Amino acid sequence: PERTGAPPSCSYREAWRALQILERRASSQGLPASAAAHARSALLLAEWAGDSRRRIVNLSALAQDAHTRGERELTQRLVVQIRRLAAQINDPIEQARAADLEARLARAQGDRPAALKLFEEALALAVQAQAPRLEAMQLTNLSDIYTRLGRHAEALRAAERALVIVQRHSDQRAERVLINNAGIAKIGLGRIAEGKNDLARLLDLWEQSGETGRKQITLQEFGEALAAAGDARGALDLYHRERALSADLMRANRSIALKELQSRNDADARQRDIELLARDNALKTEALANRDLLQRIWWLLAAVMLLAIVLVTILYRRVHETHQRLEANRVQLQTQSERDPLTSLANRRHFQAVMTQLCGHGGFEGALLLVDIDHFKRVNDVHGHAAGDHVLVEVAQRLNEAVRSIDLVVRWGGEEFLILAPRAAGEQAEQMAARVLRILGETPVTIGSGADAQALRVTASIGYARFPLPPYGAEVPWEQAVNLVDMALYTAKNKGRNRAVGITSTTASTQEALQDAEADFERAWHEGRVTLLQTPGPEWREAARAA
Repeated sequence: PERTGAPPSCSYREAWRALQILERRASSQGLPASAAAHARSALLLAEWAGDSRRRIVNLSALAQDAHTRGERELTQRLVVQIRRLAAQINDPIEQARAADLEARLARAQGDRPAALKLFEEALALAVQAQAPRLEAMQLTNLSDIYTRLGRHAEALRAAERALVIVQRHSDQRAERVLINNAGIAKIGLGRIAEGKNDLARLLDLWEQSGETGRKQITLQEFGEALAAAGDARGALDLYHRERALSADLMRANRSIALKELQSRNDADARQRDIELLARDNALKTEALANRDLLQRIWWLLAAVMLLAIVLVTILYRRVHETHQRLEANRVQLQTQSERDPLTSLANRRHFQAVMTQLCGHGGFEGALLLVDIDHFKRVNDVHGHAAGDHVLVEVAQRLNEAVRSIDLVVRWGGEEFLILAPRAAGEQAEQMAARVLRILGETPVTIGSGADAQALRVTASIGYARFPLPPYGAEVPWEQAVNLVDMALYTAKNKGRNRAVGITSTTASTQEALQDAEADFERAWHEGRVTLLQTPGPEWREAARAA
């Protein structure tokens, strides 16, 4: 929910920053579960405050954590959510960062073409936002990925363009990375002498900064580049230098490790001596105190036994009464927790319970319709929240009239409603979507009373599908089914609202193929992997089948 106000004494930004510090500390200590917990807490706080930018920061951290744990579906959902938030606030900087995150995740999965496309998108957004540091970072990423794809001319152009920016901002670390990428690109283009000059310059910079480990990596990368360019002698020379440097590093590390081990052993020995002395003193003190304590214990034990008998009798009676009240409250709370208080419709909790019982661990069979009231924020802004609540109640009543007795209407959240139609055929889902459009859009909703009464036209956008999808009938978990109709709803809103968009078929024959289509729904539609059917609402004359 969006923030409507907070007490003057409540500084949510300070609380959010504190959670961010805890998250970074847990990450630095190698505690990813703790870091993710702090990120989720910060996300809840940002959601409460309606702070989209901070939500993006926390969602990015959770996406990185999910990627590290190998949860691709969760990672993709979080990235989609980040992209949607960045688009909502229309901030090209946040959109660039979201594209950069998705690109880095794609690169980590080995999908270089996708990563390249996303880095190029992030670069365009950074240029649009006039954010030179962000632009330089994307150019650095592009120079690296162009090099790995063998596109050395493009890699060199990106590196040289970024060098101008980082040198202007005195970013020495980024400058060294770019010199590295530029040198390798020059070697790949056959400009071996220039590449070796960049190597010499870069090695001097690493030497000055004391980053010997980076120097070793540079020697290795340039050696591989020279070998690929046919300069076997130069590659062999760099190989020997890298091996010698590696041996020096190993000796230095071994010496440091031995010194640390010796120091630790000496400290452990001193600590053991101190602990032995402390233990001896503690035993003597404890022996003296035990005599006194034993007598007190006997007196206290007698008093406690007597008091315990009295308390057990009283508590038994109270526990019995409390148990009866708790059972009654549990039944009442369970009913309340599964109903939306405004519309009296089922809520998400009830829907999830129904789907768990209906589907178990298998696929979902039936129709889902996700309904979103068009321009509902405008109703609240112009007519007030009371009018908005009235519209929600009226829409809920009309939806109940539009469905079958065995169907379930759920308030999904805000101005969204979900209709579950088990065992519905494909044409029934299409007919139900048309019926919902008609029953909502043909008759205005009356708000206010008396002389102040107004007729307010309400329309909706709908995404729907009947599962399993023809012609292959791949098994679809109900969570994925909800995501797919949400994609269809998003398409309906993009096409102008006041319409239904249904998924009528797909070429995906497996759940994995369907997940790929879901990951880039718009592209899957245009490529023909997903077939959509548009149904117009009232006053919209033309309907067409999209392929």
